[in-house]
Amino acid sequence: MQEERPRIGEKTLIEIEAQVRELFNNHVSDIERAIKNSDGKVDIGFKSSLTAFYDGTVSIQTAIAFTAEKISDTVEKVTIMELQEELPGMERARKSA
Repeated sequence: MQEERPRIGEKTLIEIEAQVRELFNNHVSDIERAIKNSDGKVDIGFKSSLTAFYDGTVSIQTAIAFTAEKISDTVEKVTIMELQEELPGMERARKSA
């Protein structure tokens, strides 16, 4: 008969909270810089992975993710046809560019 996996309970929650707090404290200056470099809003994601073992233990690993610098850039949309022959005036426009 196979053993029952451990239950996830209060000790697991306490450890996840501690890991989130540690990650936040370790990156607070990066988070402040990200807020300053953005429009005032930064999305921060915390992800906890739990692995339950048959010996009654639970492995917990928590990660933090956020964008420290917002980069946004757009190039004007242009539609071209590679096979189109040059039209009158295209040569002149190309030389002035």
